[in-house]
Amino acid sequence: MKIEAVIKKYQKPISFFGAIAIVSAVYIVFAIEAANADYYDGDDGPKPPEPGGLKNETTTYDDHLDELGTHEYEVNKSGLYTLLRATLYWDEEGEDSYEPLLTNYGDTFTLTVTDPEGESQSETATNDNGQSATIEIEFAYAENQEPVGDFNITVTLDDAGDYWPIIGPSVGITDPGNDYTLTIEVEYLELIQA
Repeated sequence: MKIEAVIKKYQKPISFFGAIAIVSAVYIVFAIEAANADYYDGDDGPKPPEPGGLKNETTTYDDHLDELGTHEYEVNKSGLYTLLRATLYWDEEGEDSYEPLLTNYGDTFTLTVTDPEGESQSETATNDNGQSATIEIEFAYAENQEPVGDFNITVTLDDAGDYWPIIGPSVGITDPGNDYTLTIEVEYLELIQA
C-alpha cells in the first residue's frame, strides 16, 4: 500500500457527536479542577468588614430599684466603639414627702460598667438629704484600639436611706427603694462589609 492511500484512509472528518464528546470531556475536567481550587484572598484571607461613618446613639432608662436590688443592661452595637459614657442620676424624695419632722437619709447607688475586653469600672455614691446625685463612667478608645462586642452595665441600690425623726425617739420608717435614670451614650464606627 502506498503512503498516500494510508493518509486518505485515516483522513476522515470527525463526526458531530464525536466533537461534542471531546468538548464535554474537556469541560468536565476544567469544572472539577475549578471546584477544587483554592482561590487567593490576599495575605490575610478574606477582607474583614471596614469601619464606616461615626454613629452617635443615646438611650435613657427610667427605672426603680428596691434596696439591695440590681438591674443589668447590655449594649451591643455592630461596630468599633470609640466612646461609651454611662450616667446614673437619682434624687431623694425630699423631707416633705413623708413627715416634716423626719429626715430622709440619702440613697447609695453603685454603677459598674464592663467593656468587651473585660475591663471594669465601678463607682459608688450617696446623695445628701433632699438632694440629687450623679455617677458617670466613661470608656474612650484611641484610634486602632476600638473594641467590638458587648458592654455590660449594672446598677445596684446598696442602701435606701430610711426616714429618721429630727427630734424625739429613734424610731425610723423604712424607705423601700428609689427611682433612677440611666443614660447611655455610645459613639461607634459602623462596620460595613467590604
